[in-house]
Order: sequence, then C-alpha cells, then structure tokens
Amino acid sequence: LFADDTNLFVTNKDPFLLNTIANEAINSLNIWFLANKLSLNVDKTCYMVFTPRRIDCNINFKLSIAGVEIARVKSCRYLGLIIDDELKWSDHINNIYSYLLKYAGIFYKLRNRVPADVMKNVYYAFVHSHILYGIELYANTFPTYIDKLVKLNNRILRILLHQSRFCSVRYLYTSFNTLSVPDLHKYQILSLVHNTLFHSNLLPDVFANYFTLNSSVHVYLTRPHSDIHIYQANTSFGQRSVTHKGGILWNSLPSGLKSIHLSTRFKSKL
Repeated sequence: LFADDTNLFVTNKDPFLLNTIANEAINSLNIWFLANKLSLNVDKTCYMVFTPRRIDCNINFKLSIAGVEIARVKSCRYLGLIIDDELKWSDHINNIYSYLLKYAGIFYKLRNRVPADVMKNVYYAFVHSHILYGIELYANTFPTYIDKLVKLNNRILRILLHQSRFCSVRYLYTSFNTLSVPDLHKYQILSLVHNTLFHSNLLPDVFANYFTLNSSVHVYLTRPHSDIHIYQANTSFGQRSVTHKGGILWNSLPSGLKSIHLSTRFKSKL
C-alpha cells in the first residue's frame, strides 16, 4: 500500500480458481475503498498473470470491478521497475537504455567544457544511479538482454575519458571507480548477503531469514560455518533467484572476506 498506489498479489495453482479468487479480492478492496470514501481509478487498474513456463496459462482470464472489466497487461511499472509477466526484465532494460542513450550526445559536448571531476559527478548522478537501481533484479537475466546496456555504459565512459573504442574496458571502470553492469549485479547481491548476515537489524523483516548459514543447519563440522546453506533449485528460475545465487556467490568468496563485519570495509575489499 502507498498513498496513491495499491498492489494485490494472488496465488493459486489452478488458473480458473485463481481468476475467481482475484475477482473476489479486488472487489473486496473496492468495497473497502468506497466505505472509506476513496475512489479506485479503474482506467489505471490492470493485472498481470505470472506462470511457470511449463504450464499453459492461456485461459480467458477476466477481472472486473463493479462490472467494469480491467485490462490484462504484459508489463507494468512497479516501484520504479518495469516488471514483465515472464520476468525477463527486457522492458526495464530497454527503458534504462533509452533514457541513458541521450546522455551519450550530451556528454560528448560537455566533456571539453566541464572539468573531469565535475563530469564524474554528473555520470554518477544521471547514469550510474539509474543503472544501479534495482540491478539485483533486472540484471538477473540472460546476458544477451543486458549486453546493450553494458555496451552503452562503456561508450559513455569512453566519451567522458576521451578514449577510443579500442581502450581497455578495465581502464574505464578503474578510472571511474565503478564496475561493469554484470559485476555491479554481483556486488549488490553480495552486499545484501553481508547485510543480512551481519546487519539484519538495518533491513526490513522480510530479509531476516533470507540466507541461512551451514552452522544453523548442520551440527557436524563437515562444511565451513561461514558458508551459506544452498537449497536445491531444479529450475533455471530457481537457480537465478537472489537467495540461491547470493549463496553461491558468497560461498565462492575468500574466507577472510566473509569474516569482515564492518560494511564499508567489506565493500571496499569486495
């Protein structure tokens, strides 16, 4: 719930029952809105259906509010992220790409007029901030989808540093003290793991048991206690989940790095 935005999540393995439950739930919400003198904008209300790929979910869903049918969409904006019903994140990546593309030309004109340190601040304000937001989720997709954003970021950094396309990518990121999009994705996930293990009091309650150490599962000293217990994931979606991927990434770190409690020091070493 937000001041001007309400989102409802309904789950069921039976598509027909799911449709019924969703209709009942959304109309219950509408009754509550009316009772509290709030109006629901039906024109701006929509729904998406998420389903495992192995299940055919092409039944004729129909949701309505007070007899007015609402639209089914393939993607929608939620908390600044464009979520698609297949969780491929291609729509969100394309949105970031389109937004950042205009800065390539702007930076090309500015680089000879503005000091380098100022341009670095501009990059972090207008480019890096948009790449970083939600990267734990949207970058958790196929490399082919994220590739265009990686190349655009490289291009912008080359423009700012007056470098040709033959310049080393490592030099670009080192000069701006940042990482590539795939590495930023891993960096943010590992930072989340570190916070859940050592600073869980600073996170929302939902992350309290997001990751479980082997020491909490096994009483025998058969595995490193600083490692995260990895639960079996049988699908590609499960293997790409933050809980699974975060555990795999954390366990691959050197033991000395996993023992650092201070957040700023851990990120610096990472």
